[in-house]
Amino acid sequence: MPKRQTVYDWLERVEGLSGQFARAREAGCDAIAEESLAIMDREPLAVFDEAGNKRYDPGSISWNKGRAEHRLKLLACWNPQKYGSKVAVGGDPGNPVKVEIQSEADTYLAALLTNVELNKQVNANE
Repeated sequence: MPKRQTVYDWLERVEGLSGQFARAREAGCDAIAEESLAIMDREPLAVFDEAGNKRYDPGSISWNKGRAEHRLKLLACWNPQKYGSKVAVGGDPGNPVKVEIQSEADTYLAALLTNVELNKQVNANE
């Protein structure tokens, strides 16, 4: 297997390789998603007590859940458009969504302007 940097060097030099690489990456992500489904579809480890009653090992369930979730989280980072959470924000036409952003600079500027106004008032009263 070549080193990662070697592959990236090839992508820059070999024409058409980047498209093939992108398709291979997408196929690999789909394979990981299918693997995650297979992990969750697999029956967990069964254990039997002294009476012969079957139950599922909670550690096995937790371990497989972690394995599947880890793959899905990686996919969401690698390809958020396809595997990430979709968030839609909207308002009705009569009451649109209002976005306000306040930074520390805004707070400082507001305090500075208030101070200037107070100084003007003090100077006007003298």
